[in-house]
Amino acid sequence: ERSEINPQVLISSKQIYYIQQNDSYVQCTACQLKDVLREQFGGAYNSELGAAFDAKDIKASPIHRIERVFTTAETVFNQDAHTLVKGLPINPRLESARYSAKVAAWLVAYQPAGSTVLEQWLASTRPDRLLSGAKALAIVGPKSIGKQLLACAISNIWSAPKPVKGGNLTAQFNAELANCPVVWCDEEIPAALNSEIFREAIGALSHTVEPKNEEKEHIRGAIRLLCTVNNIEKLRLGGIKNATDIDAIAERFAFVCVNEAQEKACVASLAALDSVSEF
Repeated sequence: ERSEINPQVLISSKQIYYIQQNDSYVQCTACQLKDVLREQFGGAYNSELGAAFDAKDIKASPIHRIERVFTTAETVFNQDAHTLVKGLPINPRLESARYSAKVAAWLVAYQPAGSTVLEQWLASTRPDRLLSGAKALAIVGPKSIGKQLLACAISNIWSAPKPVKGGNLTAQFNAELANCPVVWCDEEIPAALNSEIFREAIGALSHTVEPKNEEKEHIRGAIRLLCTVNNIEKLRLGGIKNATDIDAIAERFAFVCVNEAQEKACVASLAALDSVSEF
């Protein structure tokens, strides 16, 4: 029967199909299923998937839960629990990554002599450390020091051109959170991001994301929140009632405040980089 030709097909409650291909799954709708099977597998599929093909004829295993795991690159299906566990692959370019003295000099220039705040936070973004929480990082300084370049270099670990926008922490449809664990508030804190949501977001080791018209995904792993502003007055969170609240928020931030001398050093270090390919 035609229903026996595709044992590697899964289906979610929203009628989204997942077709296994090596260590990953190709996602498609019922309308796309025939073409995807032909493209991915060819051969017998071309002869058996005729004009009368109906996605309902395909014997697909049901998915009851979808999980995203930040600490692994592999995607697997737990048949007993009917759970699709999706890994988050890292950028293959990292296999050939090398130490750059020029990049190191730029990062050192951000901080006063002896400070390791930035290095410690960057180390916390390693995929194998995302099962533990970390403070949010606030960098206060002018655009000339390369704040956007730093943010995008971090998200590039997972091949994301930019980190996830901070607004996803309060949005209903926040699917971007499943694609990169680094969340970036650029030059302002979203108005809806109050102190309670902030504390929950950076302290949680699991999160729920809701793509539009698709199943919710349950993330296993912590996020890393980066806030870059040119004025510390922009680091404002709603819902703060008293000094105790202020202290509680301050304890959850690591601060890098760039003074004039550090700015000059950052600018000089950036100018010394051969190109963005240093990252």
